[in-house]
Amino acid sequence: MTITPGELVQRMMQGERYQAWKDEHKFDLTDYYVDDKTSVEAFVIPSTEWSENRPNLVCQSNHRSVLRDYPQWVKDDFSPTYGGHQAVVPSNMLYIIPEKDYHTLTKDVVNVRDNYPLYDEDDHSTLEMEYQNKCWEESERERFKEFLVEHIEGEYGDQFDKFGESIVEKMVALLTNEKLDKIFWELEHNGDGGHWNDDNGNGDYSLNIENLLSSNYRPNVPRNERYQETLNGIYRELLDEIYPEDPRRMKFGFADEVAESLLANAVELSDDPSPAAKLLVATLLEGHDYSCIMIHLPDELADRINSWGKQQIPDMDLFVDKDGEMGREEETHVTVKFGLLDAMPSPELKDVFRNTQPFDIGLLPITLFRNDDFDVVKMDVTSAQLHAFNREVCNVAPYHDTHPDYHPHVTICYVKKGTCDRLEGVSPFDDPVKLGVSSLGTEGKFTAKSVVFSSSTDVKRDFALGGGIVKEGMTPQDLIRKAGLTPEVQKSSVIRRRVGRELIDAVWIDKVDKPRSDGAPGGIEGELRIFFHGKRTVITSFCSFEVLKMSVRQWRNIYGAKLFVNGQEAGVVSYTNPALQDESFPTRAQAGGV
Repeated sequence: MTITPGELVQRMMQGERYQAWKDEHKFDLTDYYVDDKTSVEAFVIPSTEWSENRPNLVCQSNHRSVLRDYPQWVKDDFSPTYGGHQAVVPSNMLYIIPEKDYHTLTKDVVNVRDNYPLYDEDDHSTLEMEYQNKCWEESERERFKEFLVEHIEGEYGDQFDKFGESIVEKMVALLTNEKLDKIFWELEHNGDGGHWNDDNGNGDYSLNIENLLSSNYRPNVPRNERYQETLNGIYRELLDEIYPEDPRRMKFGFADEVAESLLANAVELSDDPSPAAKLLVATLLEGHDYSCIMIHLPDELADRINSWGKQQIPDMDLFVDKDGEMGREEETHVTVKFGLLDAMPSPELKDVFRNTQPFDIGLLPITLFRNDDFDVVKMDVTSAQLHAFNREVCNVAPYHDTHPDYHPHVTICYVKKGTCDRLEGVSPFDDPVKLGVSSLGTEGKFTAKSVVFSSSTDVKRDFALGGGIVKEGMTPQDLIRKAGLTPEVQKSSVIRRRVGRELIDAVWIDKVDKPRSDGAPGGIEGELRIFFHGKRTVITSFCSFEVLKMSVRQWRNIYGAKLFVNGQEAGVVSYTNPALQDESFPTRAQAGGV
């Protein structure tokens, strides 16, 4: 029996899939024009309507993402009259979609309409950045330059160098588009994304410069201090380019003694030099700080040593200098090399890290380093490979030695003279019951798997020995301790900007009971915490736990990150992880989570 095209279409129209999309899911129908003369009935995919004149970033992202994932079945319905776009599925296509694709497409489209408006979190974040880049190039770069020029003029005013040339003119002359791009994108990379404003969600961004400078992440610097510190860093970068330091020159300790003379000859100042003038002098002078390479002890071993130190050495015996420093060592480590002149590791130094395989380090009993004003309680270390590693570093990296002989050790604390003579020769690993019996040979040993390059600019970077990525097996308690007790509260759009640019230790999702203000039971909400590597964490809330799970499930940039649900380890983030689909999880309070 021969079936005419019209009869075939009729049968297709009466099929289960058509009826499901039309009657069960109630998707809107439209006429999709295959060409100028031919049109077919088509289902409109929700939240995909946008136009060039009135862009909607959510809809635009959904539109291009669903076309990307289903190019054979989903079409762009474009209206030349209005310049509008929407994604559609022609009804005659609906019946030839493979079963797996059909069910996945249907589920995703229903979720977008009924639960969560974003089809692909990562694409939406990428689209946001595309529009931000466009705004930067078209308008915000020039406005940022105007801001910097105004502040440079305010800080340096009519100051002149020893050649009689204006400091301001020299600094402003460096603010080319290339230099502005370099400064901005470095701040952008280290910031939290809260410096972009787009109230309407249409990509018409404006740059909040004050937020850009104050949100720039700097370890151990309160947010209210970051603004001026970031500005000072920009000044310093410009001044370094105008007055470059001779890399061959050693950095001597007598620089302070010639500062006053340099001030008198290099800069015309009032009786009380401004902070900007002091910054200028500090830049023209040679700095005092160096970079160094350290090996951190494993957390368990470091905690053991630090606990022993607090038990044996009371606070009253500690030596604290006039600046409030010294005392107990907060970062338990072995120094590989101090006095490095480079602010960042060179390619040659990175090659040394890459070509050095992990090696063992042994800890020896307590010894004291006696100074005129204080004693240092320390544990010397033994490792032939460590000494060889030190020599390799010295062969490729420029440095200034204050102590030419290499004596690696672990500093525990700085104490008043004579207060800890009794500890010399003992060990944190001695058995407190069986006197003279020590487990130093087993517990006082660890394998160095990575190093930390701590720069003179207070930026720290981890490098794996032998290459690869530094990975740590962390418990929930470890994550909380490393991330700190006060996570930053951020909008989900801001968090998405960080993801993909920074290493992630773990992702936490929690089902949270939110009581009403009158104390009565409230609804169930979702809470997301992302632990970034480097002791920073962000937190945000979702209207429901189900919406949160759906968002995480579709967030491709966090696939592979360790996942915790209500404080319980639940594998890694993936689209197919049952923990992101299972509705049986209790709330955080019911689970007894943190």
